[in-house]
Amino acid sequence: MLILSLAGIVLSGYLLANHFGLGTGVCNISPTIDCDKVNASPYSSILGIPVALIGLLGFVAMFVVGYMGRFYPDNWIGERHGLLLILLAGVGAAFGVYLTYIELFVILAICPFCAAAFGVNLAILGLAVVWLR
Repeated sequence: MLILSLAGIVLSGYLLANHFGLGTGVCNISPTIDCDKVNASPYSSILGIPVALIGLLGFVAMFVVGYMGRFYPDNWIGERHGLLLILLAGVGAAFGVYLTYIELFVILAICPFCAAAFGVNLAILGLAVVWLR
C-alpha cells in the first residue's frame, strides 16, 4: 500500500511538473497518446487548481493513512485506516473514471502517466477492500 502510494506520488508529481511546462514531450507518442495535450486542456485544472495537484495530495493522504495504520494502529487514523483508505481511493477512482471519460471522448487523447496513476489508485482501492475484509 505504501509503495503504491509512493508510485502515485511520483506519477502525480511528474504530471504536476508537466502541467507547468517541465518535462514536456516525454510521452507524446502520437496525436491520441499525448500527455502534453491532456495536461494543456481546459480540463487539467478545476477552479484554477491543477488536477495533478489534487491527485498528488490524494496519494499523499493515502500514504499518511497507510503509514499510520501500519506503524501507529492505536491512534484515531490508525484504527480507521481501512475505511479511510477505501474512502480516499474510492473518491480517487470515481474522479479517475470521470477524467478518463474526458480524455477518451472530449480531449480525444490519452495520457499514459494519467492512466498509470489511475491504475495505481485502483490497485490501492482493491487492496484496501481486501484488507478490510
